[in-house]
Amino acid sequence: MKAPKNIIATSVKAVPVLLLIALQSCGTYNSKTSEIENDLLNGNFDNAIVNIDKNKFLKKDRNKLLYLLEKGKLEHLKGNYEASNNLLEQAYIMIDDKIKTNVGQAIAGKFTNPMAEPYKGEDFEKVTIHYYKALNYFQLGMPDEALVEAKRINIKLLEFNEKYSENKNKYTEDAFSQILQGILYESTGDINNAFIAYRNAEGIFSKDGGRFFGVAMPEQLKQDLLRTSKQLGFIQEHNDYRKKFGIDPDPVASKKEAPKKGKGKSKKEEEKPAPEPVAPMPTGEAVVFWENGLSPAKDQIVITASGGSGIFYGSYMDGDQMEEILIPIPVGTDIGSINAIAIPKYRKRENYYTKAAIVVNDKEQQFELGQDFYPIAKQCLKDRMLRETINLVLRFATKKAGSAFLGALAEQALGSTAGDITKLGADAAGAATEKADTRNWQSLPATISYARVPLKEGDNKFILRKYGPQGIDTDTLTIPYRRGLQIVNYFDLGRTQIVPVNNAQALSGMVNTLSGGNLQNQSSSAGNSSNGASATLLIGGTAPAKTNVSQAAATTSCKPAPAGVTVQTVVEKYIAAMGGAEKVQGIKTQYMRATSKATFNGQTSTSEILVKNSGSNSYSNVSMDGKSIMTTLINNEGAFTINEKGKRKKMDKATAEAYRSSNRSIYDSCMFPVDKGAKLDGITTFDNEDVYSISFVIPESNATMTYYYSVKNGLILGSSMTVNAAGMTIRSANHFSDYRDVNGVLFPFKMTTVSDNMASEMVYNEVKFNEGVSDVEFQ
Repeated sequence: MKAPKNIIATSVKAVPVLLLIALQSCGTYNSKTSEIENDLLNGNFDNAIVNIDKNKFLKKDRNKLLYLLEKGKLEHLKGNYEASNNLLEQAYIMIDDKIKTNVGQAIAGKFTNPMAEPYKGEDFEKVTIHYYKALNYFQLGMPDEALVEAKRINIKLLEFNEKYSENKNKYTEDAFSQILQGILYESTGDINNAFIAYRNAEGIFSKDGGRFFGVAMPEQLKQDLLRTSKQLGFIQEHNDYRKKFGIDPDPVASKKEAPKKGKGKSKKEEEKPAPEPVAPMPTGEAVVFWENGLSPAKDQIVITASGGSGIFYGSYMDGDQMEEILIPIPVGTDIGSINAIAIPKYRKRENYYTKAAIVVNDKEQQFELGQDFYPIAKQCLKDRMLRETINLVLRFATKKAGSAFLGALAEQALGSTAGDITKLGADAAGAATEKADTRNWQSLPATISYARVPLKEGDNKFILRKYGPQGIDTDTLTIPYRRGLQIVNYFDLGRTQIVPVNNAQALSGMVNTLSGGNLQNQSSSAGNSSNGASATLLIGGTAPAKTNVSQAAATTSCKPAPAGVTVQTVVEKYIAAMGGAEKVQGIKTQYMRATSKATFNGQTSTSEILVKNSGSNSYSNVSMDGKSIMTTLINNEGAFTINEKGKRKKMDKATAEAYRSSNRSIYDSCMFPVDKGAKLDGITTFDNEDVYSISFVIPESNATMTYYYSVKNGLILGSSMTVNAAGMTIRSANHFSDYRDVNGVLFPFKMTTVSDNMASEMVYNEVKFNEGVSDVEFQ
């Protein structure tokens, strides 16, 4: 019987249509959500949530679990703990109720790829929900609920594994969750259960020679076991662990013996050193969790091969390890000429920071690795793929059966050659639409490390040192004293260096530098985590305190300015003092070379800075010890960073906009307070001189900027900045001096910046206006 021509036409036309669909949808999940990842790396959490809500892929019903996971984690990062828990609870209920695949999704998954089916989550993702719910509950002052969530991690892992009849998970228990339980128990004063949790964690590590998925048993865990066993009076267990870990007993002070009557100490006794006293246990402590980087992302490998002896065989490299896949070909299936099986694999995203330390009593205490998600993710995926080989077979067979059917129709209507061509085209279409499921919870960290520190009464300021390829970045963490145990959650998603001044941007425009405009972007960095770092304080099950960073001098009170003095007249007097509006507006190019010496958290560094500006074009370079450490270029093609080999990398959107926004002309920078609707506060004192104080708010960073103009000569003498964000208050002040004439315009050749933890001095070695810059330098 001949098939109707309309069916044949539809069938044959389906081949290029399928190919077109395949070409249009070849991206991985990571590429579909790249904007969100950029937001995460730059700490722009508000924008990340906006992008999650408007991302069409995430808003599809089949991706609802991913939507809940990603948004739940973002709300946690923002400190919206109740909102985070509501979203993660919805995700937990979805998983617990078993996510259903309807008939249409199942068919689509078999004929195209598994991304057409609902995402059900990897097992390690499902249990990590409970880690963040535990932190959220603890932050909300609900330690009992936090403990319930921490316990669920291992309970759920066992439940998942029990339902697998074969190829069971190797990830059946989690050592870090037991450490978390121990910390939570300790925070509530339950030392007995804390000891049990630490003992369980040690047992998990010891099963594999002291390692858990590549993570060595933390020294802190050993100390936790020794401390809690001693507190409980478990002498035998205490001594057994000392012997097992090779740790010497605590020093014990010898009893004082009164000298015998009529006799003093012998010379030998006098020379004998006294035993070291046992340090008393601190009454307050904090455990600092450090989340570093972003979790591994899923990529795919498409294996093409011919079958033989009823087996489809393929091999591929996963990192430096060869992996093989064997798929039995169903009896009677003609595998044709073009075959493809797509296999998902995890790609490790390298962290910027390789390690970090917290300075305690002038000594570095390293953060110890507690959880590494990459090896866990790889193993969970491998175990699942072994269980789901049958799904690969079904998808493979379905596509082959479909191509055979199309070929038969074409042959019946148009002859054998047409049938072969049609079948080949359908095989190619099947190969082109073959795709692995590359969806994953991408906002998880790469690793979680931790350190335990003692606290003294009052505010405890700790220096964090984070080691990366360009040296050490530092941050200050302030933890207020509280009796008992606190938890601090600190994270670096990308690179973060919280410093009050960005020298490269500071040189992009004279008045922008003088006014402190360069601080507005950096203040957003520190206060709003715009470079991906933040810290939240979780205190013994009570409402949280917040972190404070970089407190500096505050503005003094003002007296009223004389009648007729306004923001406009103060700024106009400033421009006149510089050299006049005509001279200032006539500056078209700027060449600036400076030396900056900065002392930050006890460390001093010196850098050489070069900036060239021409209109909207800008070039800047920062070097230390003769080695370039940062080069930026802004031209009509975009905004770029340039490495030491000259290779350009396009900046992400947020960073590019921040650089461009600071690249104003000198005259526009002078008028910046007027444009921002600044108010005249009055007359105050700055550097022992009467000044007009003018202030305004930068909406992007919620920073209050204050400029100080000399009442006597009109020149700007300094600026200050105050920003409140994420529970932190940041203050910093700039002082300008050594004004010199540059082509008829007065320019201060010295700028000093001060704050609690930082002091810097920038001295301009060379300044040129309208010379020393050509357009070719911005190509």
